[in-house]
Amino acid sequence: MDAAWLIPSLTGHRFYFVVPWEGRVNIGTTDTDYDNGKDSPQAEREEVVEILNAINSYFPGVQLGPSDVISAWAGLRPLITDAKAKDTTAVSRKEEMIETDDGLISIGGGKLTTYRLMAEQGIDLALNRLGKRPNELNTADVPVSGGDLGRAELQQEAKRFSQAEHLPLETALHLSFAYGSNCSKLIDLIHEDESLRELLVDGLPCIKAEIVYAARFEMAITLTDALTRRTRLAMLAGAASLECAPAAADLMAKDLNWNEEEKARQIAMF
Repeated sequence: MDAAWLIPSLTGHRFYFVVPWEGRVNIGTTDTDYDNGKDSPQAEREEVVEILNAINSYFPGVQLGPSDVISAWAGLRPLITDAKAKDTTAVSRKEEMIETDDGLISIGGGKLTTYRLMAEQGIDLALNRLGKRPNELNTADVPVSGGDLGRAELQQEAKRFSQAEHLPLETALHLSFAYGSNCSKLIDLIHEDESLRELLVDGLPCIKAEIVYAARFEMAITLTDALTRRTRLAMLAGAASLECAPAAADLMAKDLNWNEEEKARQIAMF
């Protein structure tokens, strides 16, 4: 699959999203009411079955079941309280600026897709309250870390260092598109230690250098940070990510000065 799909529900007023990503396919749906504990929300079995049944209706050739799921995640969406709304589906998803008497400015609600606009509005309001003009620098044109190269340039860079560094093209492409122009830092790490070019999980292009990079340059301070939020291996590999946890902990231990007891604790937490 090389294109994303937006599929309307056959039974209700919601949509299903089918999005190819990193050699996998993310399948999900819009939010629903949730009344259980807030500490660790998770995909409920009936939700999984509902989503898979919908996908099987549109793609009858796949016939997916729960055993085909590599990993799953769920979260809680913060919404601005609306006393007039009878349920959460009637509550606006739009962000809201909130000022308190002590001068604190907060933003509530909103969506990930509008995060930059929300940040701009918040900063502009804060500057206005301080009697200052917004900075003339247009941050919309400032690339994020690693964003100095365009897509075509990344493709070329991947081919170049795949040959120069004797890396499989799949790994080179993964590094290029995951780290952008920061990819040179990972190459430097490999030059420091050739073992860092080894794969973390068979069948996936992620390499050991990424764990060191996470600890050294991305402020990862736990094994869970590195394997779940930096490399995304927990989602991409599912249970297979547990197999590389000891090796990843060894790599992080060198940069973060973990002893054997701390390494064991980090693995257990993950």
